[in-house]
Amino acid sequence: MAAKRWRETHRLDCRAGNGQLASSIVLLVGALLLLVAAPSVAIDAPALPVPTTPVTLCMIDGAPELAQSSTNLVQDNELLSLTQAKARLHGLSIDLISAVFDQILGWPINIRYTTGFSKTLYRTREGDGCNISISNIFKAAHRETCNAACLVPDNSSALGPEEFEPFVCCLDFSHTYFSGGWSLMSKQTNGASVNYVDVFFQRDIVHALAVTVIGMFVVAHLIWIFEARVYGKRETPTYTQFRPKYLDGLKDGTWFAGSTVLGDVGAGMKLPVTPAGRLLAIIWVMFGLFVLSFVTSVISSTLTEAK
Repeated sequence: MAAKRWRETHRLDCRAGNGQLASSIVLLVGALLLLVAAPSVAIDAPALPVPTTPVTLCMIDGAPELAQSSTNLVQDNELLSLTQAKARLHGLSIDLISAVFDQILGWPINIRYTTGFSKTLYRTREGDGCNISISNIFKAAHRETCNAACLVPDNSSALGPEEFEPFVCCLDFSHTYFSGGWSLMSKQTNGASVNYVDVFFQRDIVHALAVTVIGMFVVAHLIWIFEARVYGKRETPTYTQFRPKYLDGLKDGTWFAGSTVLGDVGAGMKLPVTPAGRLLAIIWVMFGLFVLSFVTSVISSTLTEAK
């Protein structure tokens, strides 16, 4: 019998060892496949074809996207090379063109300086001297519409530079390269003289404190009702229990409610032992955390705004 047990034990050990060896081999093969496949993924990534003729990029005037240098001003509709544009123009649009089309794509480009916003977008739609437009352009549904609703003006030469907006459509937008933050500005007030009485006794805080005081009165009575029935019947010391007389029990309950709302259940002096009392203590602690968080957030936001 001992020999039989020994053979069965060693047979199980061999099976376990074979299973671990097989798992290790599978993991090793998977790692090798990942190492072999990783370079091929990078090599097989398709690259954008380089245009045979220069691409005309229309840049719309307007700081901080585009601004002219103080000398050698650029005329409207003037065509520049990238080197000339860097010397005579500056702004976010120049940085974007240099990074995307020159450094990353390596495309041959010409830069056309324009001043009419909606007219430049319309020229981009028609391919009239503008292959791509670069500016702080807002995406809109009608600008991406490319159907019968995309109209053509009867006489485009008679329209002003900013009268082409109804005909700005059938455009394809790229993702946003620069994220600009829109905000409201006003005169900054001096935060040196902060009235802390108004800060700490503002209406929201007073309301929260009033609700807390009323809640303490209610909880003091409820915890006394739940716990006074078991006074002297538990193994816990009597000083941790709630006395059965109303005034004495109310004092105990008030102490319990006041200390528990601050997160310390009974401050170690009064401890509920009944299921109802413990459930009430949990709810009251959660309420106290909410009140403290609310008051702290109101005071912090008020002081931040004041300063």
